[in-house]
Amino acid sequence: MAFRLNLVMVICLVGTSIGDSFNLASAAPQDKWTVVVQDAGVEAMHMTTFYTDKVAIFDRTNLPSNTTILLPNGRCRDNPQDLVSKHDCYAHSVEYDSITNSIRALFVFSDVFCSSGAFLPDGTLQQTGGDKEGERTIRKLGPGPNDDWVETSNYLFVRRWYATNQILPDGTIIVIGGNNNPSYEFVPKKGTAAIPLQILKDAYRGKPEGENNMYPFVHLLPTGNLFIFSNIYSIIFNYKTNTVVKKLPDFGPDPRVYPYSGTSTLLPLSAANKFSTAIIFICGGSTLGAYGGTKGAWTISAATRALDTCGRIDVTAATPKWSVEKMPGPRVMVDGMILPTGEILYVNGMQYGLSGWNTARNPERTPWLYNPTTKVFTKQTPTTIIRPYHSSANVQSDGTVLIAGGNNQSPYTFTGVMFPTELRIEKYYPYYLNAAYDSVRYTLDPAIGVPTAGIKWNTNFKVKFRYPPYPTPPTKVQVSVYAPSFTTHANSMNQRMLILQQVGNITYGGKGTWDVWVTAPPNGNVAPPGYYMLTALNTATTPPIPSAAKWVKFTP
Repeated sequence: MAFRLNLVMVICLVGTSIGDSFNLASAAPQDKWTVVVQDAGVEAMHMTTFYTDKVAIFDRTNLPSNTTILLPNGRCRDNPQDLVSKHDCYAHSVEYDSITNSIRALFVFSDVFCSSGAFLPDGTLQQTGGDKEGERTIRKLGPGPNDDWVETSNYLFVRRWYATNQILPDGTIIVIGGNNNPSYEFVPKKGTAAIPLQILKDAYRGKPEGENNMYPFVHLLPTGNLFIFSNIYSIIFNYKTNTVVKKLPDFGPDPRVYPYSGTSTLLPLSAANKFSTAIIFICGGSTLGAYGGTKGAWTISAATRALDTCGRIDVTAATPKWSVEKMPGPRVMVDGMILPTGEILYVNGMQYGLSGWNTARNPERTPWLYNPTTKVFTKQTPTTIIRPYHSSANVQSDGTVLIAGGNNQSPYTFTGVMFPTELRIEKYYPYYLNAAYDSVRYTLDPAIGVPTAGIKWNTNFKVKFRYPPYPTPPTKVQVSVYAPSFTTHANSMNQRMLILQQVGNITYGGKGTWDVWVTAPPNGNVAPPGYYMLTALNTATTPPIPSAAKWVKFTP
């Protein structure tokens, strides 16, 4: 497995011809970082992006009242069940508007500490569990300009702390696992009790190993079954019949889920093979001895070094097997984001230790870009901000990646510690957003915005776009859709990308626009109902360059 450094060169593109032979690879334009918010008020333990391009950020509520943004209109939170802040006038949740670059305080009542979430088909965020009085609560947050959290307490059958959510083909949410609860359940409810899940029982290890089965990795497969990974174990699971369809080979010896906190990605699914191939790619984590090694006197050693490997498995193969690939270095608490090019961006995290307050060292500030086709990692431009425990990342419709959070202490602490609480929000601009590529970047027409009724599965629809050197016709385009993740603790829940089938050739659409017809995903197994970012990728260039995305909705 190879990785290479990103070379930065300056190139003048004046007079460059446009066409299939157009090659910008030698330009290697530089990526960049920008701090967009100096003080978000709340650190991003949890973060996700709505189809309105607004971003929900929230943190635990059982903190001393030293966050930095007050609730509006003199409002306060009076919760006698809170162990720390029974009377609290500060926000523990905010909405970041990426269009206006502004922050709005939100009111969350129960403790969302280490909870989970997923979007419902109508674009509402549904959020489950947490700690203490929030452990059986479900919460909903709409995308509207004045929406705020609506909570239903004692809804879940059991405590869901460090659980994982996955939207299912019918729009139901399955909630899997959590601390001391090796089971699953559904929202809305099905049945009368939580259902035991053996893989989570098998994955559990007591201290000093550190439990090893929390925030399991879960992906919806094109068959409608689930891929579930915990500790070193993984299965293909039929949640309808509560049966293990296939037990997959172990990927060990070191665990990859919380608190060892690698990250898992379902690589982009493609209509080229009728969405029949599903490849899981799990990267990073920490060595088994790190849990005991980080207690007491902290030492940087082989026992506390994070993992520098990834595991790849085609779970749709007749005989699935793990293959191991090397990363540029060790990384734990790493977030993996699917970019509109289909590449994976790895950000945040540390080189030694594992998840937990003050149990990690040596920040890794450098993003790594992974090409799933060539299997090459490329180092990118490092940030100046350290993102340790409780940091998150989200892909935005403009092609940037929003990165926030980092709190290595229980209370917010800004001075006198190795890694102070981080309230700044950054935008990372990958290489493809460099102005050197603007001459070959497609622009989606507003007509491909959010349809009122949505686009039905397995129907053809038109994508209208503009191409800068009109009237020179575009020659190649690839249309993909992307479901944004609910990101927390290096777990990017519900993230998925689909490369759609093109129908016919690109045709002139009038008034300087071009039309291409594509086929919507065939069913909810491939694309659960809801909102997706649609991108037109110019594949006639090297490298391929994506447009900014427009939001679309898929429905039955």
